[in-house]
Amino acid sequence: MLGTLLLLVYHLALLGYQYITYITITCL
Repeated sequence: MLGTLLLLVYHLALLGYQYITYITITCL
């Protein structure tokens, strides 16, 4: 249960990082 939750948080953080990077590249 804890491992699954941790994995979910990790994936969300990874998606958020990619999204921010994409926005930064687009704005520049």
